[in-house]
Amino acid sequence: QGMASAVILLNAIFIGYKANHELGVQAYGDPEAGWVALVEVLFLLFFLGELIVRGVAERILFFFGSEWKWNLFDSLLVSEMLVDRIMSINDGHLDLPSFSLGRMLRLARFIRLMRLTRVVRNLTSLRLLVFTILDSFSSLLWCFVALVFIIYVF
Repeated sequence: QGMASAVILLNAIFIGYKANHELGVQAYGDPEAGWVALVEVLFLLFFLGELIVRGVAERILFFFGSEWKWNLFDSLLVSEMLVDRIMSINDGHLDLPSFSLGRMLRLARFIRLMRLTRVVRNLTSLRLLVFTILDSFSSLLWCFVALVFIIYVF
């Protein structure tokens, strides 16, 4: 579980780097780095292997156990990664409506970041801190309203 969490964090960092790299290639004509595709394949193989190992170990509980929603989510993400990899190998030369499929795949890449919620779930002190900050936003809003009112009056 700890190793999978570390790989999920590394994948999230890599997704950010890859988005920045693709922007540089598209907008500024930066040269493409071949190692980016290799690292993406390595992440795909790791997540696919983890999914297969969990499926074999849990058997029927993989689909009906307490973690079935996470397993379904991970299965969808790995399937999306596989389709994205196949599309990039073919350079989009499939007879599909590539404009809408391409947009959906780009959106799904960023949905992969939702996998981080599984990691955060294990870090209880960080979760407590984040939820405390989020819960204090309503009080912070009223503080700003009071400050604006005081500044406006005086």
